[in-house]
Amino acid sequence: MPQAARTYTDYRSSLLLCLEEECAGEAFFAALAERHEGRERQALLLMAQIERAMTEALRPLVERHRLTPAPVAALHADGAREARALQAIAWRDFLEHMARDYPAYLGEFEAIARLGPAEDQEVFQLLLDHEVAFIDFAERDLAGDPDSHRALESFLGRAVERTAATAGGLCINMTLE
Repeated sequence: MPQAARTYTDYRSSLLLCLEEECAGEAFFAALAERHEGRERQALLLMAQIERAMTEALRPLVERHRLTPAPVAALHADGAREARALQAIAWRDFLEHMARDYPAYLGEFEAIARLGPAEDQEVFQLLLDHEVAFIDFAERDLAGDPDSHRALESFLGRAVERTAATAGGLCINMTLE
């Protein structure tokens, strides 16, 4: 059964949760990448970089709303712990999980965006677009598309460009093999 979208009623706490989950997501995908090779590893590292870009895109909003996120180390530990729980999952099963369950995040981001001010909407569109890229990648990879990574690479390029233009730059410090 697909994951159901969570319900949100308070913008500030929801915004903070978004940043914290994206930060944990960076460590989640990076930890999963350590257990994979080749194209699978490359895709997971791209997803980790995208999660990092989303964290950086959210950071100015969190600061403007005077919110204090949990320490990065704690969030990364949470993400790595979640990855350990999935370490034995087969690649195809992981892709099916993404294709089935990640659409719930689209509904969540849309709901949170409706609670927020107009000046935050561009970042929430970016969050929506990153989930679309993850889902598109999963569906294409499941279908055997040899260019399935293109959705991730294209989105990452846009996200880095947008973040560099609005936040003074973004350093993505992972290397792809």
